[in-house]
Amino acid sequence: NMFLGFSMARILEAYGNDVHKVNIYNDRGIAICKSMIAWKLYGKGETPESSEMKGDFLVGKYYVLFNEVLKKEKQALIDAGISEKEAENQTPILKMANELLILWEEGDQNTIDLWNQMNQWVYEGFKITFDRLKIDFEKEYYESQEYQKGKDIVQLGLGKGVFEIDETGAVYADLTDMGLDKKILQRANGTSIYITQDMALVEQRFKDYQMDKMIYVVGDEQNYHFKALQCISKKLDNGYADAIEHLSYGMVVSKDGSKFKSREGNAADADDIIESVVEEAKNQTIEHGKSEEMGTVELDQLAETIGIGALRFAMLRVNPKKKILFDPRESIDIHGDTSTFVQYSYARTNSILRKFKDHAAGAVVINNQEVKNLIMLHMQYGAAIKEAATQYDPSAIAQYAINLAKTFNRFYNEHSLLNEKDETIVASYLTIVQVTNQLIEKSLYLLGIESPERM
Repeated sequence: NMFLGFSMARILEAYGNDVHKVNIYNDRGIAICKSMIAWKLYGKGETPESSEMKGDFLVGKYYVLFNEVLKKEKQALIDAGISEKEAENQTPILKMANELLILWEEGDQNTIDLWNQMNQWVYEGFKITFDRLKIDFEKEYYESQEYQKGKDIVQLGLGKGVFEIDETGAVYADLTDMGLDKKILQRANGTSIYITQDMALVEQRFKDYQMDKMIYVVGDEQNYHFKALQCISKKLDNGYADAIEHLSYGMVVSKDGSKFKSREGNAADADDIIESVVEEAKNQTIEHGKSEEMGTVELDQLAETIGIGALRFAMLRVNPKKKILFDPRESIDIHGDTSTFVQYSYARTNSILRKFKDHAAGAVVINNQEVKNLIMLHMQYGAAIKEAATQYDPSAIAQYAINLAKTFNRFYNEHSLLNEKDETIVASYLTIVQVTNQLIEKSLYLLGIESPERM
């Protein structure tokens, strides 16, 4: 999610758009109440400091614990003869979480204080990860600041006759005439849900930016949600309905194809994945004998650049709609279709330019097929940006970078500048190397990947 949104912002900017990167924190609702209840029941005052755990990890720990308790309580009710469909809603721990949500919306001070504390733990943990990945936002929105506006929109829709109330007291929008179903907008107990705040948020963002397109980068499990949001906006005659776009993406799964599920506690945390690829990058650099002339600090910095670059590339080189099979070691492989290979090719062009810094570049002479292939690829850079921007698909840039790196290495292996005696050809080749160097660096930049001077 982070890599896809960040890269698309850079690509759309390169294509000539005025881009604003914003983020929404779903900082209220039943999910945070689940963590709060579990912490109240079992936390014994635990904090990130006392546990020496990142704040987001700590809150996530209690979310997992909640679901473990829920599962046991649900099974006990099923064993007692209650149907599986009804059992979950009757579990004591879920009832407590729902009661806590109502208390929060009523402004209960003790509930608000705990909510503020646990959210702050999450934000502090997120910031550590964002900073390491160099992810930034122009503006950050919070669901807690938008949900009441959403409830006001629900009342407005009821007044216009656009929304209706069902037999339970829940408010819904009938979208059957638009190919969907009846979408609940507000629960019978008066509490809001994601769609409630999203109705307010799209309106607020439009007021803030007057955008032509507002691209939500959210997983494909929310495809229906954003179709419903657009349909609701049209029913309300909002002028920004057609601006809503959903850049949906497939799941990242482990190499054996299993899905990571946070509520079951077997998620691969972002920080753990980052550590694994950085460590793998360091090990492979040492194995390949590339670290012998480096100090410890330079090696660590290079491992960070290679590892995080490899992680980004692995997530972006596949069309967003497709499922990604991720393996840390394969993502670093310098001989594979990886950012490591592309970064190495960039470092190689730098090495050549350093060796020939006293030579002048000159007009390109197309004297062999390898030169022709490279020139043709140089000319396709703009088309790659266009494809990536119009299709919301950074893999077009990733594939371009791989092709450019492969084509350059074929050229380099066939036509060594060190053995070339003709100064006209040397000048021609230097121009080709310079352009290749610049286009690899630009391509990696669009993917959010750093280009190391040497490897």
